[in-house]
Formats: sequence, C-alpha cells, structure tokens
Amino acid sequence: MTKIKVRDLLYMAMGCLVLTGTIANLLLMFTVWEQYQIDHAQDAFFKLAGSIGLAVISSCVVVAAVIIVTKNLTQPIKRLTSAMVELSNHDLDIHIPYQTHQNEFGDMARTLDMFRG
Repeated sequence: MTKIKVRDLLYMAMGCLVLTGTIANLLLMFTVWEQYQIDHAQDAFFKLAGSIGLAVISSCVVVAAVIIVTKNLTQPIKRLTSAMVELSNHDLDIHIPYQTHQNEFGDMARTLDMFRG
C-alpha cells in the first residue's frame, strides 16, 4: 500500500492550481492576440500586455505560496518526525521543538513530551 504524504498532496493541489491558472491565462492571451490581429487596435495590445503581466504575477504568487507552505508546514513536520525517531531509539535527552506553539504542532510536541515521561 502506497503511503501519500500531506506535503505531496499539497504540491499536487498547488500544481493543479498553477496548471488551471496557466491554461486560463494562455486562453486569454490567444483570444486577445486574435482580437489584436483583427482590429490592429492599440487597446488589444494593452490587454495582451496586461494578461501577460497577470500570468507573471499569478506565477509569483504560486511560488510564494509553495515557499510559505514548505517553511511553515514541511519543516515542523520534519523536525517533529526526527524527534519521534530519536525518542523511539530510547534517547530521552532530546529536545522536542514547538512545545510552546499554540497550534497543532505544539499539541503534537507536548504529546510527544508526555511519551518521554
């Protein structure tokens, strides 16, 4: 049975969002380009430039979201997992991170500290 990690699911979801947004932006660019070729209007060129700018901005937002998710979700999970592995090897002198955090990571860290005894 294959084990799917939360991180992988998040990356797949973000990839789907990027793909959907990119396809929508490409369709918009082609539509505007056709209008530009038909009308030769300066307005169509500005719409094309705007849609390209929108594609660049949306790509930057997605990259920022991936960085934020990686920093705020993946790193704490890795650190807590490392503490769990050390605790399972009977190393009771380990430092368990995130015990003071008032979120799910803090809850897991405090619970892990209870296992330490």
